Amino acid sequence: RDINYYYFDHAYFYRADAHKTHPIVNERFYRIVINGQQLNTMTRLNDRDYERIKKYQKKIPISPNIRNPEEDDRVKAALSKDGYILICPPTAYVCNFYGIKSPSTWLKDKVSEIQKHTDRHIIVREKTSNANLEDQIIGAWAVVTCQSTVAIKAIMSGVPSFCDNMSCALPLSLTDLSMIENPKKPSEKEIVNWQNNLLANQFSMTEIAKGLAFDMVRRLQGSRYVE
Repeated sequence: RDINYYYFDHAYFYRADAHKTHPIVNERFYRIVINGQQLNTMTRLNDRDYERIKKYQKKIPISPNIRNPEEDDRVKAALSKDGYILICPPTAYVCNFYGIKSPSTWLKDKVSEIQKHTDRHIIVREKTSNANLEDQIIGAWAVVTCQSTVAIKAIMSGVPSFCDNMSCALPLSLTDLSMIENPKKPSEKEIVNWQNNLLANQFSMTEIAKGLAFDMVRRLQGSRYVE
């Protein structure tokens, strides 16, 4: 309908379950996106943005933790032909929101496309899985998601990501599954820049209440407005 809107939801980082206050940072954080649900573009940051990021980084440092094959045999396997594809289908709620037929249809289509281009083993991780996510990511050749924040964890670990266009992981991911054997492998500098981009576009409840978030999100994401 060409009506501009602001979308609030769980933060990319420093998130707490059930919208609770983060126990260490002692704030509630939310991502804010203009005309979208996740920030799938890069924004131009200034010194003020980096000062905000630095303030929260002092409380809980966030930085890439790239897998090292010399330190973990699982990583060696992941980087070889033994590395599997970890695929995380969307929930029924997400499918309904984005007009996707169903989680099973999305999964079937992705698996079918992947199998055209690789014979790697595929592991499906459902939202309700009790398997350790970090362990699954460490051993993966690549991670395939719709818009799940699992992609954030993957990229921060140096695991290649494939996602759909609405995902916040889009700037450092591929969408074309024919490239599954030649995935995008961003540098640590690229990952840090992307990480800071997400951090700059999430806000504490204190910042929201003071109006700071409104001013900053308009400056950072003004190009997303519909004229």
